[in-house]
This record gives sequence, C-alpha cells and structure tokens, in this order.
Amino acid sequence: MRVFVPDTSVIVDGRLTQFLSTLDEKVKVVVPEAVVAEIEHQANEGKAIGHTGLEELKKLREMAEGGKILLEFYGERPELWQIRRAKAGEIDHMVRETARELNATLITGDQVQRDIAIAKGIDVIYLTAKRGVKHRLEDFFDETTMSVHLKAGVKPLAKKGKPGEWRLVPIRDEPLTDEELEEIADDIVERAKREPDSFIELDEPGATVVQLRNYRIVIAKPPFADRIEITAVRPVKKLSIDDYELSERLLERLKDKAEGILIAGAPGEGKCLPPETPVLLADGTFVPISSLKPGTRVITLSHNKVDVQEVAKVHKRKETRLIKLKTSTGREITLSPNHPVLTIKNGFVVWEDAGNLEVGSPIAVPRKIAVKSDLPEKLWVGELVGEGFFARLKDGSAVPIDKAIPEGTVGVFYRGRNHRSSREIPPFIKLNEEFFEFLGMMWAEGSGSVFEFNNFDEELVEHFKGLVKSLFNVSEEEFYFVSPGRLRVRNSKTIEKLLRALGYPEREKAKTIKVPKLVLRADERRIAAFLKGVFEGDGYIGKELEIATASRDFAHGIHYLLLRLGIPSIVSEKMINGRTYYRVLIKNSEDIRKFYEIVRPRFRVKGFERHFYIKANPNAGTIPAGETIKTLGLLLRRPVKNPLKNSYSPDRLRRIYQEYLQIYRDYVGVERDAKSLIDYMNELNRWREIVEFISSRVSREFYIRNGIDPEGPKLWLEGKRTPMPSTIAKLVSAFHRETGLLEREAKMWVSLSDNVRVLLARIFDRIGRSTYGVMSQPMLSLFLSGAEVRVTTLKELIEKAVEDYYTKAEFIEEYLAHLRLMLDENIFWDRVKEIAVVEGEFEVYDITVPNHNFIAGNTPVLVHNSTFAQALAEWYASMGKIVKTMEKPRDLQVSEEITQYTALSGKMELTGDILLLVRPDYTIFDEMRKTSDFKIYADLRLAGVGMVGVVHATKPIDAIQRFIGRVELGMIPQIVDTVLFIKAGRVAKVLTLEYLVKVPSGMKEEDLARPVIEVRDFETGELEYEIYTYGEEVSVVPVKKEEKAPALRLAEKRLKQEIKKFLPDVYTEVEIVSPHKAVIYADEFDIPAIIGKKGKRITELEKRIGISIDVKSFTEREAEKPKEKIPVEVEEKKKTIVLRVSPDYAKKPLKFYGGEQYVFTATPSKKGLVKVSKSTPIGKELKRLIDAGIPIWAST
Repeated sequence: MRVFVPDTSVIVDGRLTQFLSTLDEKVKVVVPEAVVAEIEHQANEGKAIGHTGLEELKKLREMAEGGKILLEFYGERPELWQIRRAKAGEIDHMVRETARELNATLITGDQVQRDIAIAKGIDVIYLTAKRGVKHRLEDFFDETTMSVHLKAGVKPLAKKGKPGEWRLVPIRDEPLTDEELEEIADDIVERAKREPDSFIELDEPGATVVQLRNYRIVIAKPPFADRIEITAVRPVKKLSIDDYELSERLLERLKDKAEGILIAGAPGEGKCLPPETPVLLADGTFVPISSLKPGTRVITLSHNKVDVQEVAKVHKRKETRLIKLKTSTGREITLSPNHPVLTIKNGFVVWEDAGNLEVGSPIAVPRKIAVKSDLPEKLWVGELVGEGFFARLKDGSAVPIDKAIPEGTVGVFYRGRNHRSSREIPPFIKLNEEFFEFLGMMWAEGSGSVFEFNNFDEELVEHFKGLVKSLFNVSEEEFYFVSPGRLRVRNSKTIEKLLRALGYPEREKAKTIKVPKLVLRADERRIAAFLKGVFEGDGYIGKELEIATASRDFAHGIHYLLLRLGIPSIVSEKMINGRTYYRVLIKNSEDIRKFYEIVRPRFRVKGFERHFYIKANPNAGTIPAGETIKTLGLLLRRPVKNPLKNSYSPDRLRRIYQEYLQIYRDYVGVERDAKSLIDYMNELNRWREIVEFISSRVSREFYIRNGIDPEGPKLWLEGKRTPMPSTIAKLVSAFHRETGLLEREAKMWVSLSDNVRVLLARIFDRIGRSTYGVMSQPMLSLFLSGAEVRVTTLKELIEKAVEDYYTKAEFIEEYLAHLRLMLDENIFWDRVKEIAVVEGEFEVYDITVPNHNFIAGNTPVLVHNSTFAQALAEWYASMGKIVKTMEKPRDLQVSEEITQYTALSGKMELTGDILLLVRPDYTIFDEMRKTSDFKIYADLRLAGVGMVGVVHATKPIDAIQRFIGRVELGMIPQIVDTVLFIKAGRVAKVLTLEYLVKVPSGMKEEDLARPVIEVRDFETGELEYEIYTYGEEVSVVPVKKEEKAPALRLAEKRLKQEIKKFLPDVYTEVEIVSPHKAVIYADEFDIPAIIGKKGKRITELEKRIGISIDVKSFTEREAEKPKEKIPVEVEEKKKTIVLRVSPDYAKKPLKFYGGEQYVFTATPSKKGLVKVSKSTPIGKELKRLIDAGIPIWAST
C-alpha cells in the first residue's frame, strides 16, 4: 500500500482530497502533527487559510470513515517558535523528515518544498491541479466592470461604465448564499497562495486582503463584518489622456508647467427585542413590538418631558443569544446583547450594550409616564361585546347588538344558548370614577367563574353593592350571599359577559388576570379610582404598602399604573406553600403619603397615619453619581467629604449640583484673565522678532547709553542666552523713547511680568498651582512673589496654565451636563438585580423613532432605537452608492446592501485601512469620540471617501470645534463641508463651511486680512461664525446681524466710564475695532493727558479693560475714512471677475469694498481694469457679494 505524507500547502487549499479522489487504489495518508499544529495556529489567529485547512482535515476523516483511505497522524507537536517560523521552513523540514523516516511519498504544492525533496532523494508528487468551484470571482466581471460587491443575502452588484459614468447594477436576480461566498473566498485564498503574481497582503480575524493578479480583493467575515462580503476592484481598461476629455488649457499646463501633481477623486448587524416584548403606545396601552407598523404612535422620553412620536421603521432579524434583565424594582426585559440601555458608567450617562451590564449596574427607567387619555366620558356597550348580546330598542323589540343604532337603544342584555335572556343594563357605560373603582374591586376580589364579590368586610361589601346599583340599575333585593363573604346578583350573566369582554378571565383568575386595556388608556383620576378598588380588596398597609397577587402580569400592571401616577414601587416574588406570589410594594413613607393623597382609600385606612410624620427615606431612589461627584470635586477644588460614597439621594445631589454649578460660574468668570494671558504669551513669543528689529536699527552706543550689555542681543539671537522680560522691557522702552517706534510693545513689556503674576495667581486660585515641569515649585513661588524668570520659561508656563484652565473647563462642563442628566425628573435609576443568558434561534425586532428611545418591557425600561445616520446611509444606498459603516458596536439598523464594519483587532485605524482598499462611496462613522477617530475621518475624507461622522454636540458649531486642534485649521473645510444638527428628532439647522482670505468681521485694519473659515446657515445664507487664527489662538467668533455685538458695545461704554474717572472734562469717542483692540479718539491737545506720564494712564486703562488701546486724534480718523466713493463696473466672465474703474485711477492703489465690508486692495491697469480669478479666495468672496446683490465700490 502506498503511503503519502502531505504538507500544509495541499491541505489549506483543498488539493489533497481532490487528488485522492482520482486514485483507484486505497492508500495510507500520514498527516504530520507539525502540519496539524500549523493549521490550528492559523485558525486560532482567525486566518482564512487556517479554517480552510480544518475543513480539508475533516474531509480526510470522512474519506477514512468511508473506507477510501487509511488516515494516521504522526510525530510530535512542534514548539511554538517552530510554528511561528513556518515561513522560514521549520515545518516543511519536519514534514520532509517524516516522509523520509516512513519511506513515504511527499505530496506538496510548494515548488521550493518539491525541489528540496528531490535534492534529498525523497519521492515527491507536486500537485498543480486546481480545485473546481461552481463560481469564480472572474465570473462576475465583464469588460465594462470596474468593481463587484458580493454579500451574502444580497443580489451581486457590479459598478460598470467608464470614469465619470459609473453605474451600480445587479448582476443576477437571486441573492448570494453564505455557502457560495465561502466557496469563492476559499478559491481566492488558495489561488493567491500558489499563483506567482498573487499574494495575501493582510490576514486578520474577519478580514483578508488579497492581490489576485490585477484584482484587488477584500474578504470581510464575522466578527469584523455582519455577514461574509467580498469586494473586488480592477482596472476596466488602459485609458489614455484623451479618454478624460481634458481642456486644451489644462493639457498645456500639464505639458509645460505642472510639476507637482496630486490626483484625488471620489472612488468608483444590530440591537433588537424579542417579538413578544411590550412597547408602550401613545394611548397608554402595550402591544408586542412585532405587531408595530410605521406610523404607530409610541411613548418616548425627551429631556424633562415625555413625548409621543410615530414609528418611522420596524426592523426584523435573527438572533442566537438574548439577555434577560431583572431589576431591583422588579422590572424585566429581554433584549439582544448589543441593544443599548441607558446606564451610568465611569461618571457618565451612556447608552451601554445590554451584554456589557453587570449585576448592580444602574439602569434608567421612567419615574413617571404622563399619557394623554383618549377615553370618552361614556362608552357604547356594543364597542365591547359581540355575539350573544342584544339591544332593546325604544319600540320594545330586540335586535343583535351589531345591528343596533346606539342612540335608538334603551337597554342591552345577554341571551345564552338556552335562549334565556339575562338582565338588561344601560346601553352606555359611564366611564366615571365609580366604574373604575368597581373594576378594581372585581379584579381584586371577584370570582373567576361567575359574577361574584368575595369579601368579609361589611362596609366594603355595602359600598360594592352601591356601585353595582348605580352602574347597572340593580335593586337591593337582587343581591344575595351564597355563603358568608360571597356576594352575587341574580340573573347577572350580562354583567359577567361584559367583564369578560374587558379581559376578566373565566378560569384560573388568580394566576391569569391582567390590568384591563380600558384602565391603561384612562387618565390619572380614573387610574387612581381603579387602584382604590384594588387596594380596598387586596391591599395592606403597615410598615410598607403592599398589593399582593398570584398573577405576575397583574403585579407588573399595577406597578405601571403607579408609575402613571408618579409613585415608585417595586415588584417582588414570594413562595408560599410551593406557589409563587407577587407583591407590589411602596416602601418609602413619602411615596405612601402620595398614594394616600392621590388614591384616597376609604375603608382600608388604618396604618396610613404612621407615615404622615415619618421623614422620607434618604436611601430611596438614590442616584449612583459618586464617580461624577468625586471627579467634579477634584476639578473644582472642592473635594467631597466622603470620596468613597457612591450614591446620593436626589435632593442631596440637586443641592451639590447647584453648589458646583455656582463654583463653575465663578471658574468661567476668570476666562477674561486667561485670554489676557494668551495676549501676553503671544507678545512673549515675539521677543526674538522685537530684538532683531531693534538690533538692525541701533548702534553699539545705543546699548551702552541705556545701560544694556551690547553683546546681549547678539547672544540672545544666537541662542546662547535667554533674556529676562525686564531686560526686553528696558530695551523696548529705550528704543521707543529715542525713536518713537514700538509704542504698543513698550507699553506692554514695561508691566508684563507684574500683570502676568496677577493673572496667573487668579487662574491658579481656580485650577490649583502647578509648575507643569517648566520650573520648580520654589521657583514658581519666587516668581509669583516678584522674582524674574526667562521669557521662554514664562511663555511656556502661561501656555501650560491656560491649556490646563480650558481643558478642566471642558471636563467640568461635561461632568455637570451628565450630572444634570442623572437628575432628569423623568428618570428613576434602578439597578440590575439578575442577568440571565438565553440561547437558541430567536426572531427579534427593533423600531426607529425620532427621539432615539422608546419604552418597552413588562414594566417599562428605557431602550434605544435606530438613528438618523441609518436613514442617511440607506438614502445614499438607494441612489446606487456603495455604503459601509464603521461602528463599535455595530448597532445601526440598515438594509442588507450596507455592510457594517467594526474595529478590526480592536483598532478602528485598521478598519480605516480596509476601507481605503474597499473604496466605498460613503462611510458612516458612528460615533466619533477620541482624537484618533477624528484623524481616521480626516484621512478617509482626504483620500476621496465620502464621510458621514456622528458626534455628540449641544450646539451645531460644537461639532466643527471638535476638529480644531486635531487637524490643521486650513484643512477643516476640505474635511467637513456640511453640519446637520438634530434636535428633538428633526434636522434643526444645517451649516456649511468655506475657506476664504479676508479681514474678519469687526476688524478694520487691512493688514489683519488672514485665512478665515466662514460658517453659514445653509437655508438663509447668513454668516453665523468665523474661524481664524489670532496670534497663536484659534478663535471661533459668532458673527451677529447687529451693527455691533453687545459685548463690544458694553466694552465701549465701560471704556468711556473709565476715561471719565480720570479726565472728566475731556471729550472722547471710543471705537472697539476688534475683540482685542480699541481706539480712543480725542482732540490733539488732549492726547498727552489720556496717555499719561510715561504711558502710565493708558497702561492702567488697558489693564482695567483687558484690551489693547490706541489713541488717535479726530483729524487722523477723518484721514482714514474713504475720501470718495469711486464707482466700479463689474463684469463676470467664465473664469474671472473684471472690476473696471476710470483710467484716471490707473497705477494707483485702490481699496475695494462690498457694501460696508472691505474686500481687498489692488492697483488697476492702464485701462482701469482689475482681474480676479474666480478660483481664488478673493474671487470667491466677490462672487458671493455679486450673487447677493451687494454693490462693489472703491476708494483711495
């Protein structure tokens, strides 16, 4: 018998079993343990070839069991280092040695292995045969196909056409199966391993990237993707430059001028609930989630209010694992492991997957559910009952109730199969408090088989009789007792059948009874009446208030009705004589008092009095905000007394919140100091520029004359020494004194150190004193006391302190926002008591509502739903776009055509790399939190991939600000062009971004022109914000429609007041030209008095107001105004805008304005022409002004 020893290459690509099936003889196959170990290692690493190899080994076992071969495993398992060095030949060597020892034939598909075996004299068979497959990747391509997109459960799609005209079309009508795709994927991997011009570039758990000849292929499988998917891209044909139909002008540029060329272009599953899960409808009733349809109105929770919203979409899928949660208050809900519920984690209120919850985890549940009742004041009995009921008409005749007209009916009765008629009752039921109290008493103390009330309390029985008399016209003589405590009414079948129609059970009433839907739809007044009846019958009041029942559904229903009244309760189970009973408990005296005040029990009142004087239990309804409070205490330098305390009562937490909020207001009150420090830091950053400026204009004698080391400036500029601020101040002051230049700098530097000390001391009072590694603590103390430090050290200290201030402010604001969420009056923070995992095959559902949450469960729990991002993704897909998602967890509810990717090997960066290879038209990134997320978004966007990022922001502009500091400012408009702001389930605002070079709004000096990002309201076109660099600070400045912002007007008023204090008789006018600069205008002879001796008065003013001040005469102001308004003719051409003025102004610099806004300065040609390209920032701004109908004019 021939003996074969196969190596790894012929097992992982399936060629071995194919070869053995062609043999006519029975052979022995010896598989070395080294081969098994290598395949196992590859499978454990999540590599596709490892799993293919395992499948081949299973086929070998099947052939052995079928008697076709003898199968044996031989040798010792290799060490891990040998497995890892498989590519270096360690495993191949062990396989060859096995073949040599057994004198067997080696079977391989590796050319190197074959050649070495021949050289060593080992008999070898080299397999080149290819395994036959039903479909190959190439079958989906034709000459016009650029890419194919194959996903299980979806029709295969292909992108066909030519550049600029791609169309996404289905290739066949039948969806692909998982088996088909697995076979295609295996074939791709096998061929990539053996074909010389192919290779496997990346093989991670769930993702394999393959270059198969000229096909670029990405194979995505669970757990990375929701289902197996193959994306393959290849060049359609070799295109010439003519195929792109470029203009002659561009071709000329490419030929003669272009050297640096960049080519960029856009490239050519979820959370659910079991079907039986109850969902709360707008009318207060519950229905299974599986019965919901788009348009159904459900209850959702918004901040501080309960909303009613329509279901936009219902999702359905399969799940093999469910999580069953039970809370401390008795609530129960079953959901998929990745269905988010609202919880508190690490001090933040977050949506967390149910599978990540632990026993003890907080979970948000409704505190009170306010439902607007739609019940009428009376109800036609015919709406409730049907067969067997008859209507007595005004003429005395009787007709089936479904044929009767309500207004013509005087009575209603039931007629049984024996044709015997029961008593008549009024045709309309008065849905008043009496009726609901009657229902409560029957549901608590009624008998299931007949209409019977069971109770021994004589007063209660008499009260029940009074209700029945009033509601059904029953006389006193018609009541009788079957036995003590068992009250019945003669001929009562009509009443009994009416109760059955309302949900009163006929058998096993104690176990199966539920709260009637009629009660669920009622308002608070009628719900209270029902609870009164239940409590009078089954209630107990002692240390706690209790309503007991043998029905689980009834207990949860009572719990829900109490929620409707805003009364918290819990549901507990108790075993008595082997039977399970349920107790609805109200434990807190404050809540018991509330029950008494709302429900107003009449008979069972003894025991309530003890709760009238007991203070509320501080441990009831506590909120687990310990982590949040501790962090806020540290950030605000007001640590809590007990840092180990984890839970707080709502009242205590509310007081702490208000206290911390006030401290935070004081904290932000010193922001002006932080901004002043930024100004000083920017000035410190200019010390080298100032020194160079002065050194180039003075002689050695200048330094000697002013007591400055002549060698100092040279050594400073060479980096051999660093000056002190006082030295720079001395230098600048001397220079200004002798030349009159650098006036502003002289004023600032002379008091810089003293002012910085004062400002830093205020900042340190808020954030705590720290050296940030810039200097030692003793040195910092000395500096704050008056000592000097070098300019570079001082600049770095300011920079670190300001950064710390703003970073802490951001954290404080975020923690306060989450603390406010914890105090939401609609939320009660329950805790997970039990967690059970249920496994099997389940059909599960989810819904989409605008507020992104809904109320579900046997007793309500707040759960999350699908989002706006999902709707946007499906809209793009419907337009023939390839759409992918990046999610962790994968919880968007999207159609099968959209593939959902998660973090590859736990890293979104790797997922981004995969997406660059897959090249979708759009990627939904849900959601972006960390800096790395924003960088991934930016990288994909700059690579030409359409991106939709999801971020949390309280204002639209906040979403844009998230990118500041994470990417270069000038790149932001290339990365983000549109912001959709969602509020209350609607698109509340849309912002657009554009990059221009202009003078920012509110500034007037021409030399302040700079790159500016304009943020405009998309609907109105109005400019809302400008983002630009001011010094080293990035400013996000709101642009108001008013002539001048309120803050600037206030600064003007304050400045005038300060001048009046010093110089009450001097007339001045003040203009705030920017948030950081003001100009005081006065008569020429008053200016020295305003400036003061050695500039002391103006310096003091600058310190008080916190901005830089220039002083100018009224004459100078008049000279700065446009001397004349020169008319400009505007001509818009294809690529340029031509501005034409009179030739008289040729070769003279002119300032061009749009309305009152300065645009730019230019010198007209001899013919009086100024041509501006539309592609330039100035051209874009002119185009905008022209489109808006704003006149263009010029001035000298």
